[in-house]
Parts: sequence; structure tokens; C-alpha cells
Amino acid sequence: MVNIKPKEIMNWIAGRKIDHTNWKTIQIANLDWQYKTKSKQSLREKAWHLRKQISAIDKKLEQRYGEDHRAWLQRLYLRFHNAINRTDYLDE
Repeated sequence: MVNIKPKEIMNWIAGRKIDHTNWKTIQIANLDWQYKTKSKQSLREKAWHLRKQISAIDKKLEQRYGEDHRAWLQRLYLRFHNAINRTDYLDE
């Protein structure tokens, strides 16, 4: 008989890493990888230059009616930044 307590099982389950990365996130992060060799710009500038490709991948990132241009660019940047951070383990 194995002496395992329910608390140990719950801690093990809670510690497991579940991959919720979808294909859109991977493609958006792939844009950075393709663009990285061509440019040494900041991440925000890359997101601005790749805005058409990012919007083509994820239709939810198109500029909304009545949305301020700066707010739209901020949404693009955050999605781009999060995609790169989520797929950072793929580079290893």
C-alpha cells in the first residue's frame, strides 16, 4: 500500500502545466521569428510594422468601429507580446 495523501495529489495536479497555446498564437509569434533576422526594432515597433499580418491571422484584432488608433495599436502590441511570451518555450 502506498501512503499518498490527497493533499499531495492535489498539489501535483495543480502544478502540472497545461498547454493552451492555439495555432493563432503560434503563427503570431512566428511572425516575430521571421522578422527578427531583418530588424533590430523594439517589440512595439515590430507589432506596428506587422499589424496587417497580425490582423489577417486573428480577425478579432482588426480595428473596431470608433476605436482610437492608439488603443488599437496597444491591443495589437499586447497580443504580439503575449504570443511571444507564451511560445518562448518552443525556442529551447
